[in-house]
Amino acid sequence: MNSYEKICVMRIRKFEKEVYKTSDFMGWTKGVQQKFDGLIPRKVHQSLASALEKGIKSFIEGINLLPKQQMVQVEVENPDDLEGLSKAADKIILYYKRIASAEGAGTGFGGLVSAAIDFPALISIKLKMLQELWVLFGYRLENFEDRLFLLKVFELQFSGEESKQRVWKEVKTWEQNGENEDKTWDDYDWETFYMEYKQSIELRKLFQLIPGFGAIVGAWANYSFLEDLGSTAVTCLQLRYLQSRYDEPITRR
Repeated sequence: MNSYEKICVMRIRKFEKEVYKTSDFMGWTKGVQQKFDGLIPRKVHQSLASALEKGIKSFIEGINLLPKQQMVQVEVENPDDLEGLSKAADKIILYYKRIASAEGAGTGFGGLVSAAIDFPALISIKLKMLQELWVLFGYRLENFEDRLFLLKVFELQFSGEESKQRVWKEVKTWEQNGENEDKTWDDYDWETFYMEYKQSIELRKLFQLIPGFGAIVGAWANYSFLEDLGSTAVTCLQLRYLQSRYDEPITRR
């Protein structure tokens, strides 16, 4: 293991430590959100979860997921060099952070009216960024297992504390879990996915509903969402890279 790979191991273990940290404030805000969501009929949540499911599945399975040419042109001399892959990944993330920021500023000007546009647009940008990162690291997204792993990493980033710990366990044992090969979209809990995602972005997106001022908030919120998702994605991709090459444990738990 070279020096950069050792640095990655330390970062992965730091990330894992953060996953298992608990926050009284986050617990309180989640409780408030759950009470508010409880006032909304379950059928409404189910219909929204169903719409999110259809949107994500159509994007992931769509032809635009497998472009012949990537949006971000990056050069990696050695595809087995983790440092080179990670630097190329940073360029991809920066590109999509800028796109998301511009999208958030544009829809933020319209306040509540534009919020309905921002929600699906932001998800598409996030998934497109992940798609490019997966291709960069050599994954074939025509394989269902690789698409499922992409969605798991998305879920890992946009989940509350308890769900995040559960998903992290799945992600870090992905290579050893042969059950993933037999899974289908029907095995996915889309309602939980929707609720976790919605609650994870609500606080940062709240003030985007104010016309005008929402443009500033929207630009900042979307930029930070892509930054956090990109960091989590690269951590997970580095983990799988190291696990595929070394027998020694990468994570501590």
